[in-house]
Amino acid sequence: CYIATEYCDGGSLAEWLCRNEDLLDSQTIAMLMSRLSDGVHYAHRAGILHRDLKPSNILLQSNPSERIGKIPYTAKVADFGLAKLETRIDEMTVSGAIVGSIHYMAPEQAMGNHADLDARTDVYALGVILYRLLAGVLPFDNESSHLKLLRDIVENETTSIHAIQPEVPRDLAAICTKCLEKKPSKRYQTAAELRDDLDRFVRSEPTI
Repeated sequence: CYIATEYCDGGSLAEWLCRNEDLLDSQTIAMLMSRLSDGVHYAHRAGILHRDLKPSNILLQSNPSERIGKIPYTAKVADFGLAKLETRIDEMTVSGAIVGSIHYMAPEQAMGNHADLDARTDVYALGVILYRLLAGVLPFDNESSHLKLLRDIVENETTSIHAIQPEVPRDLAAICTKCLEKKPSKRYQTAAELRDDLDRFVRSEPTI
């Protein structure tokens, strides 16, 4: 058995960030996140939750006509190995087991509540990626204990982006904060809502 896929010559977003230590400008970040949100929304419309969104699962491909701001690539959401159909019970996952990459997990995912996962879970992960791009660090990064890291995700508030990077535009920081709300009901309800707000930021229009 084999899988034939499109070749992405830029590697992953994680690799690109390692090669380029300087933070991207806010316009490029918003354009990149809009592109990713649009791709995730496309998957959600097909009834598919990704459940493991992170920079290493974002692939970059050279495409001059679709380059994203100062990034000379277009971005593609990849690695649906932990994806799940929203309309189907996941018999392959043990009840209460934690599925995904801990740093990018939503609180409901960190608690192993698989029945509570929906599009807003992926929106949270997009928010973690956005936070990483804006602040240069992860919202929670307790390397001493996975248990403590999970507790931080479930119980503690993130450090304000402006406390780390004061120059980040307030509207873009507010978009990120909305993605990272503990309660799913307070987040963007769809990846399309997130995409639309990011596009408004790029156009210098008022955001939600």
